[in-house]
Amino acid sequence: MSKKSICIAALCCLAAVLVCSCSSHSEGSSFTSALDSVDAAVSQNSVEDALKSLKKLEKKAYASYEFLGIAKRYFFLGEPNLAERVLKKSLKKNPKNPELSAVYANFLLRKNRLEEAFQISLCLKNSRYSSIYAECVLKKALVAIENGEPVLESAFNSVSQKKKNKSAEIKTSEEIKEIFCSPDFISVYKNAFDGSDETLWIFNAASIFMRGGEFKNAVALYPKKISSNKESLFWGCVFFDSGLYAESIAVLEASSRLASFAEKTDLPTKTEILSLESDGFYIEGEENSSEEIRQNLIQNFSKIPPQIYMNSAMFAKRNGNFETEQKLLEFLSANFPDYLPGLAALGEFSLEQIKNQHEDFLSQKIRNAGLKTLSMEKKAKVPVVPFDSVLEKLDSIIASQSSEALVLKDALVAQKNKLDKTEKPVSDIWLMLEKNVSAENIYPESVLKHCVFSLLNENSESDAETLFDSYYKSKYDFLPEDSPENLELWECELCAWFACKKGNFKSGISLYNFIAENYGNRIVALNSSSKNSSIINAFVNLGVLYASVDRLPEALDSLNTASAKSSEGKEKSEILFRIAQLEWKQGNLYGASRALKYALSLDSENNKARLLQKKIQAEK
Repeated sequence: MSKKSICIAALCCLAAVLVCSCSSHSEGSSFTSALDSVDAAVSQNSVEDALKSLKKLEKKAYASYEFLGIAKRYFFLGEPNLAERVLKKSLKKNPKNPELSAVYANFLLRKNRLEEAFQISLCLKNSRYSSIYAECVLKKALVAIENGEPVLESAFNSVSQKKKNKSAEIKTSEEIKEIFCSPDFISVYKNAFDGSDETLWIFNAASIFMRGGEFKNAVALYPKKISSNKESLFWGCVFFDSGLYAESIAVLEASSRLASFAEKTDLPTKTEILSLESDGFYIEGEENSSEEIRQNLIQNFSKIPPQIYMNSAMFAKRNGNFETEQKLLEFLSANFPDYLPGLAALGEFSLEQIKNQHEDFLSQKIRNAGLKTLSMEKKAKVPVVPFDSVLEKLDSIIASQSSEALVLKDALVAQKNKLDKTEKPVSDIWLMLEKNVSAENIYPESVLKHCVFSLLNENSESDAETLFDSYYKSKYDFLPEDSPENLELWECELCAWFACKKGNFKSGISLYNFIAENYGNRIVALNSSSKNSSIINAFVNLGVLYASVDRLPEALDSLNTASAKSSEGKEKSEILFRIAQLEWKQGNLYGASRALKYALSLDSENNKARLLQKKIQAEK
């Protein structure tokens, strides 16, 4: 073919394309003009003319937007049947077109033709119109619940319409809640959010992930923007519970940049935001920032949870500000009289004041010389908290049948007896049990727990074991080592201890390992003091058990973990002594000496550590 022929052919093709393009544009323009004419007829109340024009346009329509234009006007003119006919016809020509499917599915939903709407909406899943699909699934689920049908099977699949099963058992609100908390609905809630931008839907999806312990999946749903205080609080909680404290702080701080945060509205939510932000800073080791936020709450907000005052009191205690600590604890007991942690702290404060009255020899010499240390001056300024007044406050709570208050009172009295060098009769423990029994061998859990540990402290191990065994058998029907995840932490600890006492070391090691693996990685700040004590005990006892069978590296690892988690001087000193023993046994004299030096710096009265130190020095 010659160059001339090729050029002519190319020009012909280009001309054809241009002609087609012009034709298409011309048709689109004429269709739009025709719709404008229909609108003009409608505005002049010429309904019949408008309907005639629309019927003619139906034959010319091809593109989805053209069918939608016709259907929209049929709806406006009160002709839903004609509109549906157009939508059906358009979907035959443009199957699964998202815009057409969305309009038709929405129409069917409004007509309560649920199964048809569901079929049409399937193609809308994960699209910009996904909320229509989500609405279909959720409505189908509600119908299934009402009819007594299998919910998940009915909600996510096409089913034939059935009459209501009159004999179907009516579900409770809790049962219905459980259905919609199923992981199967996560994708539905995500679709509902994507199509509507309504945050409650994504809250639902994230909450189900959190409930199942799938923290990474929950965090992945964070929408990267915060537009309300409630969103800030929700996502702050998600990050916090996922252990992402820095991210939690960032999300919570974002709320302060919202215009609504400065307004005097929704104060409870703002209080929760600042409280959680304060906790986040504390866990991150930024105690001053944490206290700064608490002071902001105390000075500028009226309704504050007691934990804020409690945490500020503990901050004052750690910084040696005893006067502020006393004021905050007294405020707590006056304004939150039923808040037991506050009364416990006030009781310990009173006991500390009593303890300070028994000064050591050096302090007495300084005072007799008419001098005072800075610490003495600080403590002298603080008003005395009478111990009996704390007990009276607890008695008023005990009168309202609070077993926890009874246990707290007994624990404080036991500490006071130690200071007074007065021994508590074991019979008092049995008397407490007798007064709180509700049925044969049935006691409030807090009372029983306290009495078991009290008996152990009094070396009444056999009685403690008998009491705990009867409690365990009335509550559980399985061996502890078979299902430790179903036990409370304190129950698991006691089961392990009693197992070892009976010589069942396999079971004991198994239970202590469970505690170490499932609680050992928790941040100390997130646990109560009793829980931290149980965790430390588990690591110490594991170390002892491993050492008894010459598994020394594992024993050292367990004891080092226990030491890292312990902050109490005498306890940490004892753990370090055990570490030194193992290091010495392995021939590591340097490691043993270092551990002993640290142990004695924490507790100069640790005579076992001092004796071992002398032995090691003699060997060098």
